[in-house]
Amino acid sequence: MKKSLFFIKGILWPVLYAFAQSPPESIMPLAVGDYVPDITFKNVTNYKSSTARLSDFKGKLILLDFWSSWCGSCLSLFPHLDSLQRKFKDELQIILVNTKSRISKDDETKITKILDRIRSRTDSELNIPVVYDCEKLDEYFPCTIIPHEVWIDKNGKIAGITDAAEVNADNIQALINGRKVKLKLKKDLPDFDPAKPLFINGNGGDGSEILCRSLVSSAIDGVSGATGIRRSADKVTGFYSINQSLLSLTRTAYNKEIPYENNRVFVSNKAKFNKVYCYELILYDTTVEAMFGFLKDDLKRYFNISVKKEKRKMRCLVLKAALPAKNTAADRLPDLDIEEASLRKHIYNYPPSFVANLLNDYSAIPIIDETNFSKNISIDLPFSLTDIAGLQAAFKKIGFELKEENRELEVILIKDN
Repeated sequence: MKKSLFFIKGILWPVLYAFAQSPPESIMPLAVGDYVPDITFKNVTNYKSSTARLSDFKGKLILLDFWSSWCGSCLSLFPHLDSLQRKFKDELQIILVNTKSRISKDDETKITKILDRIRSRTDSELNIPVVYDCEKLDEYFPCTIIPHEVWIDKNGKIAGITDAAEVNADNIQALINGRKVKLKLKKDLPDFDPAKPLFINGNGGDGSEILCRSLVSSAIDGVSGATGIRRSADKVTGFYSINQSLLSLTRTAYNKEIPYENNRVFVSNKAKFNKVYCYELILYDTTVEAMFGFLKDDLKRYFNISVKKEKRKMRCLVLKAALPAKNTAADRLPDLDIEEASLRKHIYNYPPSFVANLLNDYSAIPIIDETNFSKNISIDLPFSLTDIAGLQAAFKKIGFELKEENRELEVILIKDN
């Protein structure tokens, strides 16, 4: 927070907290080492007052956590922040800053619903003030990737601007104790747009004369992962895959040939396929099918990859309907919650095939639906979706059997030739 200025006019004024007077006009972004002005928050919720000033939290380490309702990783961080706030109590003040509220249409009602939903699914109290629709904070601390963390020490000085990985008890305790902490500076590239070609007009680099290409690079630091198809009218003009693993890129290229989750996909060289790359394909007007053909050719050319099917006898979980099945889900609205931190995971009013496919995302062994059940089901799931015994017990309660068997199944082999 910006260092406060003390003036002596005839008498010595009492020493006040070291927040600077707010600047009257233009706002420039602040950096590590700067002092933060005594900003007034005009829109505050989840707090004892609907307004506040930064100086209200004097004498504490302050952590500004920038988030938005569309950011799943931001919301998943809230229980962790809540535990830190409870641990350090009056020595720490976390403030949840809803960034660019007008763009995301995050108002007090929407924010309250989000907090209530997180409280209902976790053991979090979330007694943390939320500031929203505060353009000054967005201007002082611009960011393109969230969560975005601003650390302000007891003297109002910015001690760090980081990502969420730096938010831990050790760093907080060190700063509270007045020790110097080397916080990793978060890197943002505000002008980068993954939907535009790489290296053209400064978008990650220069390359304005490129007409047609396929490109592979190492991961780009400071950029979020993204994958998509570029189009012009009804034609495909390119494809991009930013900061994705080679396995993910292969699955995208062979999406029709690989209909299964990873528990039926076998990779010959995991270290190679887990490595992260950027790939770009720029084409003249073409079709989606032709584009995926070019992508497959590039994977073979650059990485010597082959994809094939074969039969293997393997352990699996077979879902069957016992007689009679107990749950038709007629009295529930469709709803599901399988978030990692949720204490009450469930899938309500969906077909058994959908439930099995969803659980295959988490199961190390394949789950096969052989229920032949025409109605939807509702099921309360165990905390760990990899807990086979817990899943079996959950299905048994609603009249289904999840049985371990050995079956000959079709699997996918992705090889490094």
